Amino acid sequence: MIKDWDGKKYTPKQAAQELIKDALTLALLDRWDELNGFGQEIAPHITERERQLIDDQVHKIYDRLDRYL
Repeated sequence: MIKDWDGKKYTPKQAAQELIKDALTLALLDRWDELNGFGQEIAPHITERERQLIDDQVHKIYDRLDRYL
């Protein structure tokens, strides 16, 4: 069993799931246009409307992945 700072216990699988959730949250939801290579490539060339459409799709896909994890 793996314990966090609060003493909550995790199996290795649960710990891996949490790590993946954190990585996806940072890379996709928070700053995909800054931390993702493709995001950095397209960010200067898209309109605000296109950015919002991408954000919406990223959130939908993330939510699907989150249900799996």
